[in-house]
Parts: sequence; C-alpha cells; structure tokens
Amino acid sequence: MVQNGIEYGDMQLIFEAYDVLKNVGDLLNEELARIFDEWNKGEVESFLIEIMVDIFKVKDDLGECELVDKILDTTGMKGTGKWTVQQAVELSAAAPTIAASLNCRHVSGLKEERESAVRAVPEAGIKEEVNSVRGGIDKKRLIDDAGQALYASKICSHAQGMNLYQSSLLG
Repeated sequence: MVQNGIEYGDMQLIFEAYDVLKNVGDLLNEELARIFDEWNKGEVESFLIEIMVDIFKVKDDLGECELVDKILDTTGMKGTGKWTVQQAVELSAAAPTIAASLNCRHVSGLKEERESAVRAVPEAGIKEEVNSVRGGIDKKRLIDDAGQALYASKICSHAQGMNLYQSSLLG
C-alpha cells in the first residue's frame, strides 16, 4: 500500500515536471522524449520515467499528432493512495507528497468544474501573464532546474514513504 502511495507521488511529480517543460518551456514531445530519456540515465531513473519516453513517441492512429496530446487530463483511483494517506494520518506520519498527489487526482476528476474555472478567469478580469514571460526563458536552465526539482522531490517522497513504513512498525 505504501509503495503504491509513493508511486502516486512519483507520478504527480513526473507530471509536474512534464507540465512545466511543456507549457512554460514550450518544448515539443520529441524534445521531451530526449529529456526524459536522459533523465532516466541518471538519478531519477525509474520505470515510470522510462515509459514516459515511450509515451512521448507514440503517434495517434490518425497520424495527426502524438498520442500524449490526446490523453485526457483526468484520472481514476483504486484506493491505495487514499489508504496510504489515511494510514499516515492515523500514525501521525507526514506524507505531504502522497496527500498532494491524491488531492490532484480528486481535482482531475472535476473536469467540468476545472473547465468552468478556466473560462471564469478572463471574465473576472484576471490576465494571463505567462506568454509575456516565455520569450525570456532559458530552456537549458529550465530543463536542468526541472530535473533537479524532480530528483529532490522524489527523495522527499520516498523519505516520506519510508517514514510511514517506520511509523507503522513502531506504531
């Protein structure tokens, strides 16, 4: 159960690195495949990173684009993340990465509400400033920073999982 909770965290961290590179760095899927492949040869090597490389390369059946661009931004749950967070709470063991990833999964299921919120932002007079910043992005630094952030975050996530394991043994 805890291993699955750690994996929830890892998947969220990988997605966040992807999201920053894709949407802030304006990187193409081909570039992302190379970056993740390089990362998978280093500190963040994992099966999840390995399959990301493969996912970036798959073309859709119609040949219009890469399949990753057609994947819905929603996910389901089987319960192990929730059980891991519940266990952490019962044992007073901090597991913020796992808890945050579980919350992100809950939010991902609120597709209609998220789309409504996106439409409401301009109506509320809030302006998107990201486009004005993008031109000044140092892509190499962004890639390096995202890789280091992913590495540091994975260390924290795994440490939280190990703390939960230890708390359950001592509990």
